[in-house]
Amino acid sequence: MQADFMDVRLDDKKLPYAVHKAVGEYVGDQGIRIKNPQTAVKVLNEMFHMKDFAEERVYLILMSGSCDVISFAEISKGVLNCALLGVREILQRALFCNAGRLIVAHNHPGLGSTPCPSGSDIDLTGSLMRACRLMQVTFSDHIIIAGEQYFSFQEEWNRWREQKEREEQTGQEAGESQKEQKSQKEQKKQEEQKKQEMEKKQKAGKRQKKRKKQQKREVRKGPKERKRQGKQNVRKEPEKRKKQKKRKKREKKNDCIGCSYRPPNSIRESKDSS
Repeated sequence: MQADFMDVRLDDKKLPYAVHKAVGEYVGDQGIRIKNPQTAVKVLNEMFHMKDFAEERVYLILMSGSCDVISFAEISKGVLNCALLGVREILQRALFCNAGRLIVAHNHPGLGSTPCPSGSDIDLTGSLMRACRLMQVTFSDHIIIAGEQYFSFQEEWNRWREQKEREEQTGQEAGESQKEQKSQKEQKKQEEQKKQEMEKKQKAGKRQKKRKKQQKREVRKGPKERKRQGKQNVRKEPEKRKKQKKRKKREKKNDCIGCSYRPPNSIRESKDSS
């Protein structure tokens, strides 16, 4: 079964119109459906021998919203290391075919060529994505073919997104583990505080019990026992205070000795002498 190949030409009034022709062959009675870059590379190499070109060429795959191929188109034919490509021409062919999706592909010819994208390839991909978003056409992929190798912007984007999601997941897991550690520490602190409070309450309860027992014993005791207990509970004064009290007592005695008081015998002797 042959595939449809589209080209744009001008009529007598210099207005563009689409020309379709059957080109190439592929196996199967049904249409081609492209859902990944591997099938796109396989179709381009089998039908158009894109990996064998001696110069750079740009091809366009126009598809429906369900990824069924509507038509192919050649956008540009360049030289060994470059090919001109316009966003306007790509969108023109997409609108002519009423395409919902499109894939752009070009080759890197020459011995030892690699499918690594250049700066201009990256800039072109960005401008195509923005233009297709404005025209409400899905930009599926930009593929670079170099011999048996290829580079897909969509695959690279998916890898980067998966890596970012993994990093976010690891970051979330690390954050969750930190939160768990913090929560465990807080729980331990709360448990320790509760234990300390319980110990304080138990000690206070024991003190109250002791006080109640002592009060009951005092009520049962008589007045003499209370006095004895009071004398026993009196604190012993320090040695300095004892010494001070002794000195004061001695001073009082000395004052009594030097005073004018006389005993009664001296009074009698004075009376007799008189």
